[in-house]
Amino acid sequence: MIKKLSLKRSKHSSHRKVTVRRPSYNYGNCIMNIKLYLGERKIYKSIYYTIWRDFDYKHYWINSYADYKLRIIHHINLIRLIHGVCPLQEDEYLDALAQTYANELTKRGIFFRDSNNYSKKYGIIEGASLFSQLTAIVSRMYDEKNHYNFYLNFGTPMTSHFTQLVWKSTRSIGIGVLKKNDIFTIVLFFYPKGNIRGEYKKNVFKKQISWKKTMI
Repeated sequence: MIKKLSLKRSKHSSHRKVTVRRPSYNYGNCIMNIKLYLGERKIYKSIYYTIWRDFDYKHYWINSYADYKLRIIHHINLIRLIHGVCPLQEDEYLDALAQTYANELTKRGIFFRDSNNYSKKYGIIEGASLFSQLTAIVSRMYDEKNHYNFYLNFGTPMTSHFTQLVWKSTRSIGIGVLKKNDIFTIVLFFYPKGNIRGEYKKNVFKKQISWKKTMI
């Protein structure tokens, strides 16, 4: 099971006034140090391998997918670090929203509607995966960067997952997972939400850190 590293969960029921408990460094001036974030965990040749190398495919479901969820968040946070923005803080309220959303999405399928209008307040990413692709879901989202134009600085449906993952102003994340038959539904909630028109230039950056250099 992956170590908890520096990630802590915050507890609150409303985001009108967000007071998120953060890692050991201040969010506004956080240290862009991958080794500090990983602590004693060894750095391997890629972000994917560093996070998923020792994933337990036999017992991934224990404690409501707790280890899997944590690895998803760490994967996202390492991507954020190489793009020069602070890691996200897991939030228990967002976890609950994401899990409820995943439950309803799985139950209703194509008939699902966001009746609570969560998307107006939160960034939401929905994903579906077979067991064989469970560990690749963040990588698939991140691959959208190949379609993003850093010179024009505006988002499209083809890049919305990537831009939300690295959106600088986003501070908190929640995750929900549910399996039905052979399909896993994964839902991510982000706050504050990203993909705001006119805000891309100051929130979406090119890679700032070379992963290979972190291994030195």
